[in-house]
Amino acid sequence: IQGFCEFLGAALHVPLPLLTNRPRLYFADPVPPVEDFWLVCSGGKRDMTAKLWGHNNYQQVVSSLKGRVRFVQVGSGWLDHPPLLDAESAVGETDMRGLFDLARRARGVLCGVSLLMHVAAALEKPAIVVAGGREPVPWNSYPKQQYVHTVGGLPCKSVQGHVGGAC
Repeated sequence: IQGFCEFLGAALHVPLPLLTNRPRLYFADPVPPVEDFWLVCSGGKRDMTAKLWGHNNYQQVVSSLKGRVRFVQVGSGWLDHPPLLDAESAVGETDMRGLFDLARRARGVLCGVSLLMHVAAALEKPAIVVAGGREPVPWNSYPKQQYVHTVGGLPCKSVQGHVGGAC
């Protein structure tokens, strides 16, 4: 969002400061009450496996919180989303509007770098985002999100030879 503001401001030759670091979603109907569940999206596209934390890791989180946190698993039916034990499945059962509605009613979100993290940011929902070390933290992180990453913790080198950035 910061880059877009800077680019547009330069193109228009006016200062265009970033005032809100999150996307926005607007709904005609009133905000529904928050229900007692968290959304979890543990899968994703196989063409970008660097964004995937791994099914077993998500399963460990869901299993360790069984009886204390209710999880509803979401994801597109045409992507790779193996079922999580002890989570209710809504995989392949929602369109975009349905996903937004579930997110509006959820207490929070657990996911990787994905559409769901952006939806949570737009709705100002708490989110735990498992990001890894692929992208610089300021590029994707939002307020109200715990952005778990390894940026700077891996021995990656930029094309200039600098160590410690995103891989």
